[in-house]
Amino acid sequence: MDTGVFGTLAIVLVLVGVLAWGRAASRRSALARVTVQGAAVVVEPLGIMKVLALASRIVVPIDHVLAAECVLRPQDDERPGLRLPGTSMPGLLAGTFVGPEGRSFWLVGLGETAVRLDLDDEIYSYLVLDVADPRATMREIYRAGRP
Repeated sequence: MDTGVFGTLAIVLVLVGVLAWGRAASRRSALARVTVQGAAVVVEPLGIMKVLALASRIVVPIDHVLAAECVLRPQDDERPGLRLPGTSMPGLLAGTFVGPEGRSFWLVGLGETAVRLDLDDEIYSYLVLDVADPRATMREIYRAGRP
C-alpha cells in the first residue's frame, strides 16, 4: 500500500472514532452549558460536542432572547431542516440547520427535555440545547430579566 492509502485510511478511522465518541456522549443529559454572564447568554458545547457542532461558543445579548422554554424531545417532533456545518445522525443533532423557521443551532442527543431559546436580531432564529437542568437554565435567563 502506498502512503496515500494509509493517509486516507487514517482519516476515515479518525472520523469514525469521533462520530462513535459523539454518539456515546449523546447519551448524557448535558451536551451544552448555558450561563448568563453579565448582559449575555453564553452557550458552550461540552467536550466532543465542540467538534461535532463545529462551534466552541455562542454569545447572545440577553435582550435578544425573546423566549425560553422547556421542550420534550424536540428531535422527535421537529425536523430542523437542511444541515449546514455540523452533525446529524440518529440520536444526535449538533450544529447549524436551516429550515422553515430560519437558521437554528441544535445540540440535542437522547435526553428527554431540552431548552429552546427563541432569538431576535441574531444569526440564529432559535437554539435547541440539551443541558443538565433545563428548568434551572430557564430560571437563570428569567432572573436576568429576559424573556
